[in-house]
Amino acid sequence: MGEGAVADGREGEAQLHAATRQKGVVEAERDACVSTADENESKAQQEEADVVIQIMKGKHNFGINLTRNSYGVVVTTLDKGSQAEQAGVQPGDRLLRVQDIDSKLPPENPGGEVVVTAENFHQTLACVRQMRYCRFFIKSQTAAAF
Repeated sequence: MGEGAVADGREGEAQLHAATRQKGVVEAERDACVSTADENESKAQQEEADVVIQIMKGKHNFGINLTRNSYGVVVTTLDKGSQAEQAGVQPGDRLLRVQDIDSKLPPENPGGEVVVTAENFHQTLACVRQMRYCRFFIKSQTAAAF
């Protein structure tokens, strides 16, 4: 009987470790929507946006394509007639922040602004793909040139 108790204890411990590992996987997936705090993020938080658009996800996307470069996250192309194009967003403009208007993301601060940096680009993009209706804060390339 004592032997069975030890085996049960070990089995319970193994189940606890398995549950802890699974919890870690879930937390890692949740944390994919979290931005990292760094010097670039602080600068982007302070930078004023020239264009703020509220945008609803279309059938497949938001109609705005982005890439990462040494300056941060920039617009590469826009879908013809998209809300972003109508708002005057142009290729070369920088995406500073995003905000989920449905107030579901990011998990630790639903509806809070997420600063977009070159370093957290992939995590933020994964988060934005889960959004349905959001706000983009954009710095115009032409306004930055003046």
